[in-house]
Amino acid sequence: AVEGWLLRGYICRAFGQNEALHYVAAERAALCDSGAAEALVPTTQELMQMGGVLHCEQLRSEHRLRKAPWVLRMIERQLLRSEHGERTFERLLAHMVLFPPLPHPERVDCTELVLRRCQKACGVDLNAFAQHWIYEARPCPTIGANFAYSKRRFLAELVVITPALTSADAQLTSSLCVGWGEADSSEDALPQHKYFNVTERPQLLEIEVDARRRRRKRRTRGDEGDELTREEEERVVVGANVPLLWLRVDPHLEWAMRVRWTGKPDEPRWSGQPEFMCKEQLWHDRDVASQEEAARALSTFSTHSAIDALLWTVYDTQAYFRVRTAAIQSLGDLVQPATDYAALSKLIRYFREKYCDEFQIRPNDFSDFPRYHVLKALVEAIGCARDASGATPAEAFSLLIELLDDNDNTANEYDDGYYLGAIIRVLAGTRCKSKGETNLIVAQIQRHLRLDALNKSHQRALTRCCLQALTQLELSGRRAPDWQL
Repeated sequence: AVEGWLLRGYICRAFGQNEALHYVAAERAALCDSGAAEALVPTTQELMQMGGVLHCEQLRSEHRLRKAPWVLRMIERQLLRSEHGERTFERLLAHMVLFPPLPHPERVDCTELVLRRCQKACGVDLNAFAQHWIYEARPCPTIGANFAYSKRRFLAELVVITPALTSADAQLTSSLCVGWGEADSSEDALPQHKYFNVTERPQLLEIEVDARRRRRKRRTRGDEGDELTREEEERVVVGANVPLLWLRVDPHLEWAMRVRWTGKPDEPRWSGQPEFMCKEQLWHDRDVASQEEAARALSTFSTHSAIDALLWTVYDTQAYFRVRTAAIQSLGDLVQPATDYAALSKLIRYFREKYCDEFQIRPNDFSDFPRYHVLKALVEAIGCARDASGATPAEAFSLLIELLDDNDNTANEYDDGYYLGAIIRVLAGTRCKSKGETNLIVAQIQRHLRLDALNKSHQRALTRCCLQALTQLELSGRRAPDWQL
């Protein structure tokens, strides 16, 4: 647990708070999506099944290594809400991480001692929390939610449905935070938050939204790509006269849980909000995890306005690159007949504008870290595009081939093995309309295998990607197995 907590602190220190928020959100999503149920402290039943003792690789399983830092984070967030919680947690960590690791009278080296110290110093009772999240094998809970806004009362009414006490899921043993955005006269948006004690199932939470605030008019982009403008102050009118800009459950990522909005329970990317609120959240919330969530949610709206909102984010170089890559992935999901495949044409146009000179692909330059990740996201989004018949559009396929043929890494100080490997793996995942295109893919893979044999990439990354691509083609039945390779 401490290792994971220190890793998050290192990411924050070395790469910034935005990257740390992205890391926390990604770890939570992976933990909840795994669906595994393992207790951090092995249960008696688990020990009996394994002969009374667990091997090191079982104690340090992938699920436990991911869950333990999150349990420590949940304890930290509960302590920080108490009077002396921050100082107590800092002292607790200092007693857990001692160097050199020798016997010490104040050393904290067991779970029970951690819980006892927290209760003694801050008065926070963690017994119920420990039972659900540490000692019992329970999966992460799924919270049902939906909301409506009352114009007459200026209230957002949020219904939260927690797992039943008899269910196998872990329970929320402390308060739940709800965040929302409303306009302010001095800033683009003023995030608000409020904690609720979830005591019933379901429970109605009422959130007062101040509709009397005044603010500047929101930035807008014209249909022809005009520059962003700000006009004089005016009263808050968002969408259908709703002053509520966005709404989130657990905005501070304090619980290892997922939220399913009852309007579209089968669509995990939807955030429970209409399109205009997703745009507000994407453009004006400063929280990176919130912006990524909004970008994914916009991929559920097959409209030209959603495509334009995501494209604006891609063009915005001030936005964090993780948000821009999330917007590109959503544009790839919006390549649909309902919008005449407008998202694909705009992705290709963006690539031609930013990475080509007079229709010639520029030489590689990976010195700009965000620009490199945006380029890789573009390649993956374009390669995953499909037409109405499920085949890869011709313009997407030809661009991938062009990227491999015209790749120039002579002036680049960084190795391009991972970049080329990503293109090849995306190319192997395309759906070709003819046998000739499949043969062209195989020829490209074999050519790069020979190139990597002559000039080895870092850790033979390119060779590994080529072999994975060949395996993918053979497993899908598009190429006969070649046992001589």
